[in-house]
Amino acid sequence: GISFGRLDQYLHKYYKGDSTLAERLFKNLFLKTNEIIALYDSIATQYFGGMATTQNALIGGMDVDGKDATNELTYIILDVFENIGVPSPNVVVRCHEFTPSKLYKRISSYLENGKNLLGLYNDEIVIKALMRYGISLEEARNYGVVGCVGLSTSGTSFDNTGAIFLSLPKALESTLGIDKTIISNIIENHKNPLEYNSLDEIMSSFQGSLRSIMELSIKAANSFQQAHRELKPTPLMSLCIDGCFEKGQDVNRGCAKYNFSGIHVTGFSDVVDSLAAIDKAIFQDKEVTMKDLFKALKKNFRKNESIRSYLLNKCPKYGSDNEKVDRIAKKVAEITNEAVEGFKCARGGEYRVGIHAMTTHVGFGVFTNALPSGRRKGEPLTKDVAPGTSSEQGLTAVIKSITKFDHSLFGNGLACTLNINPEIAKIENGNIIESLLRTYFRLGGSHVQFNAISPTKLKA
Repeated sequence: GISFGRLDQYLHKYYKGDSTLAERLFKNLFLKTNEIIALYDSIATQYFGGMATTQNALIGGMDVDGKDATNELTYIILDVFENIGVPSPNVVVRCHEFTPSKLYKRISSYLENGKNLLGLYNDEIVIKALMRYGISLEEARNYGVVGCVGLSTSGTSFDNTGAIFLSLPKALESTLGIDKTIISNIIENHKNPLEYNSLDEIMSSFQGSLRSIMELSIKAANSFQQAHRELKPTPLMSLCIDGCFEKGQDVNRGCAKYNFSGIHVTGFSDVVDSLAAIDKAIFQDKEVTMKDLFKALKKNFRKNESIRSYLLNKCPKYGSDNEKVDRIAKKVAEITNEAVEGFKCARGGEYRVGIHAMTTHVGFGVFTNALPSGRRKGEPLTKDVAPGTSSEQGLTAVIKSITKFDHSLFGNGLACTLNINPEIAKIENGNIIESLLRTYFRLGGSHVQFNAISPTKLKA
């Protein structure tokens, strides 16, 4: 997860106008990053498949004065990354209100060719998120990205953005009494789930469960951080972060200006869809009793297909621009953010939360029971803020749902992965994609990346 930061900014002063030389150097750099292959054991691979190194190269965005910082290297790096066809590094383009149309057109042509290794971040929202944690405006404007989507300042912070990966549905399982792991025995107890009389009662209990699981996870993560401090110093990284060399201390001892740690949660829409289904099926329509629902969940819907069909097809879903469901999503987002308030990491900094799975949604799904959303036991969870199957409602409805909660709450960053037909990018010379992206960002969307695969290619 050690990343290059704003490549096109700090290298631009060395660029003498020779694009051929610059392209050759960047090709060599990007090839070099792919020599690193992380080998995990079988358990780790279940959660972090694909052996990703998650290095990041950041381009575009605004400068410390708030002006557009796009330059020649921004486009050269995009060209090189598209042509070289390697999985690493992750390239993230920073966007803002004054990002030139030319750059959006270049992104559109990138998607048109079915390329998927490109993320986009909204400067305005990210800057707001970082300033919530006391980071100055100038430093926030010069932010970097760790790995995939973890937020950091450039050179003044040691952000252990992946300190914890956590399954949100585990807190819901505990609330509903369907979790059979040791967690339910050591976090705070709740009343008999059959006695819930409203969605508000369930949400309140979910909030308590999540807070308890967060506290448990943070105790474990802090133990790891203390072990790193004593047993695994990182002198090279310490040289790259302001303050460490001057103080003669390793970065693991908290000598950086900022020392945040991060928690990434997964299964966001699984929780939202489950709560919406309970509200609709039990409290509104009274089509299903709580007792029958729990029975169906514990049996993984065996001989209860009618209940599962109702939950899947008759209950509203996140991502369909449904006001009631989106209010639940907003509340779940706020609860998730509040669950880490007041906790400190071993280096003295605050914990920040994000919504991002890498590939842990697959491993967590194996150990997650059937859910009220209609999802069966063992299936992968949803990985980020994007909805699951409800994306069938259409891209504009999805975007409206996603942007109804405050993305700046998530100081550890979030991911939003949407599926599009790359042929859309060909329409009107990229104007459709530019309009889509600008609208998403103006509505408050923080991050977006696309799976751009055409039906034609899939059939072939």
